[in-house]
Amino acid sequence: MQPTIYDCGNGHSLRNFGAINVDLFRCEQPGVECWKPLAERDFMRTVINLRGDGEDHEERQALMRLGYFLEETPEQISKRDQVDRHYIPLPLPGLHAGAPNIVNEIVSLVEDPKLRPLLFHCRRGADRTGTIGAIYRLDNGWTYEEAMQEAFDFGMSDLQVFMQAFIAGYATGTI
Repeated sequence: MQPTIYDCGNGHSLRNFGAINVDLFRCEQPGVECWKPLAERDFMRTVINLRGDGEDHEERQALMRLGYFLEETPEQISKRDQVDRHYIPLPLPGLHAGAPNIVNEIVSLVEDPKLRPLLFHCRRGADRTGTIGAIYRLDNGWTYEEAMQEAFDFGMSDLQVFMQAFIAGYATGTI
């Protein structure tokens, strides 16, 4: 899959957008002007934000106005009706000790069909999003080489050696 540009239909667009499958999407940080089309036209039921704490004030406000439940945990989501909309901030900083737990939590949410259609993003839609995308691909039969090629196609930086090493460790089962 190659990155595309998502036309928000209101003069704005998202770069680094990709449909992983029919109900799973990845992209850069959407601007507030893109949330309404994503929520209404394409009905994104769940949004997972991989950015750090405090980097999502405008996003929270926009999603709250559109009826999303904010700051949800997997436990809170399991108690809601399937038609509800969910906003889940799960910051994925540079991968370090403890990251496997965070990544496993994110991937389990991404793989949950009850949360679909689902969109996950970080600032550029490249490094953190690329890591989660690669792990999802590995879990779904892709080779390490295929998953990494897609991550690089979406702009994963050569400088993200820790993220790349994490993906390699995941692929070989050492993480």
